[in-house]
Amino acid sequence: MSDLVNFLQNPSLIVVITVAALILLLVGFVSVNIISNLRLLHQRQRALAGGITQLNEGHVKICLGLEAIADRIQQRDAQDMKIFEHLDQTRAELVRMSQLIGGENQMAKAIDMARNGAMPSEIILATAIAEDEAEAIVKFHGPAKR
Repeated sequence: MSDLVNFLQNPSLIVVITVAALILLLVGFVSVNIISNLRLLHQRQRALAGGITQLNEGHVKICLGLEAIADRIQQRDAQDMKIFEHLDQTRAELVRMSQLIGGENQMAKAIDMARNGAMPSEIILATAIAEDEAEAIVKFHGPAKR
């Protein structure tokens, strides 16, 4: 037993055991630090994953909103096309109506001129109606022959 006590009191052995104990303590502290950093990183990873999930959900909502806007724009474009078609039809009808009214005005002017004794050639120059129309107007609306 005295050999064991002498062995344990050996300064070299004490230094070796002390160095080993210090190395074990250092490894323990480093391991605890690494484990706490890993837990912190894991928490941050979960937070980032949640943020990414929210971003993805927001992206999906934005895409759906943009699709709805695109659909509305297409509907408005279709409505605009119908409005332009109706506008073109209305313009064409207005042109026809103005031509009819203008033609009626020319005919009324020609009849008035015939009643006042104008000749067909004068009526043609003043109203730009056809010669056969001017002659018919003078024949039917001109002054009565005595």
